[in-house]
Amino acid sequence: SNHDIKHTCNAHEVTMKLPILLALSCYAYGVIAQYLDASLLSSKLKEIKKSIGIDHLQEEFNKLPFTTKTGNGTKLLADIQDKLAASLVRFKNVLDAVKDEVFQNENRFTTQTTLPHCCDKPGTYVYDPKFRKEVDFSTACVTKSPSSSSNAKYPHNTVSDIMKTQYYQNKNVLWQHYAFAATASPKDKDVVILIDSSSSMKQISGVTSKSKMIIAKEAARTVIETLNPNDRVAVISFSSGVTVPTGDPNHDCYKDTMSFASKTNIDKLQEFVSLYIQESNTGNTNFENVLIKAFTYLGSTNDNVDVSTRDQVILLLTDGGSTEGRDPREVISDENAKLQNRVIMFTYLLGPGATNEMKQQLREMATQAKSKSAYGNIR
Repeated sequence: SNHDIKHTCNAHEVTMKLPILLALSCYAYGVIAQYLDASLLSSKLKEIKKSIGIDHLQEEFNKLPFTTKTGNGTKLLADIQDKLAASLVRFKNVLDAVKDEVFQNENRFTTQTTLPHCCDKPGTYVYDPKFRKEVDFSTACVTKSPSSSSNAKYPHNTVSDIMKTQYYQNKNVLWQHYAFAATASPKDKDVVILIDSSSSMKQISGVTSKSKMIIAKEAARTVIETLNPNDRVAVISFSSGVTVPTGDPNHDCYKDTMSFASKTNIDKLQEFVSLYIQESNTGNTNFENVLIKAFTYLGSTNDNVDVSTRDQVILLLTDGGSTEGRDPREVISDENAKLQNRVIMFTYLLGPGATNEMKQQLREMATQAKSKSAYGNIR
């Protein structure tokens, strides 16, 4: 066919061109090889080497003193770890200084700020290669999340001064900020932390060499530390009975009302967790008493707080199930019904030793298995 003839002719044409192309390539290579003088090239390269001072640099380098050391991989690794740790500590100290400045002046927070917004890029911003961004060394800037609450406040301008001071003391620090884990939750919340203090909490957790009580305290302190000033918090220790912070003659509210997570209140509650919560001598655990106390905290009224816009949460830290009192699942059902089921339950089992029945009880407490949706959506 015509198509077959055309295809054959094109194939023949390509075949005829290939030997010519190869021949030209070989010819060009032969010409270059013919006129290339290897000794001349070597001589020129040596002249270049001498003119840029490589020989002189090598001579000077050979004169440098040195000490031969036997390699010790373990010691070398330890030295590297120590240097990295020291470097990270210096960076952490910078951020802690900014954080402390913010906390110390939180009573001066306002809903407006005179600091520029980072995205506005005023004329004072100049590109800096170290930051790889336009920056301003004269002042700090602020950024507000679109999802932040309407009552969000800005820190006092002194935070800008501390940032400048920290930067000039350690210029390896590029970005300074006062962000907290709390900012991941733009909605205000009420949190009641329940810490089991029965005698079994003295036992080793099984995950580390730390006791179950130490693990529980560390978890509680972390939760308290990550709250924002608009959150409220309470802490209860329990075994057969319950123990709450007493505060002092001027601040006795901790024992029956939620406390805003201000620096003063956080310090008081952290002190209670660290110093006053201790394992009891009894192995009995009464979930009923501590749950009723927790719901009492969450039900306490405050004319300045709209609980309908807040998350209300109970965190239970224990190593087993309830051994006294009513069924805790029924207690949760009855007490949460009084609050329109708005309270969320979280239960955490610490360490080994719990029976399957105890694990099931804690799971059903968290899911509020016996609660009734007629009183409100179960969360």
